[in-house]
Amino acid sequence: IVPHGWRLPYADFCVPAQVTTALMVKWMLAWEDPDTHELWLLRATPRRWLEPGSRWAARAIPTGHGRVGISVAATDSELRVTLHGAVPEGTRLRLRLPAGTVVTHAEADGEELGFDHELEAVRLPRGTGEVVVRYR
Repeated sequence: IVPHGWRLPYADFCVPAQVTTALMVKWMLAWEDPDTHELWLLRATPRRWLEPGSRWAARAIPTGHGRVGISVAATDSELRVTLHGAVPEGTRLRLRLPAGTVVTHAEADGEELGFDHELEAVRLPRGTGEVVVRYR
């Protein structure tokens, strides 16, 4: 950093700390296991982000498989997650639903999926466009 006028040659903020926030948000939405390269979507989103009435989206999240877009809409009995872009075979979508919620059905593009209650996740087929999860 070059001093200019009154400015001393140092950064006003800790630059690595400023980058950490963006990296943590990216990992919350799309995380790749460094050993297996398995892609996890929504792995660490807060439970309140999936409460009934929630609607939000993230576009062009960079991954090793390409960019992924995610939009989420939750009602009292259903969660819809729409995916855009590179969704490789075996991608896991984690759904940290509000405490006490019981998943009764999960499907991707109309095909039934098995919901892993322990991991709170489904494994997606390649190119999945929409995931619908019904719960009570």
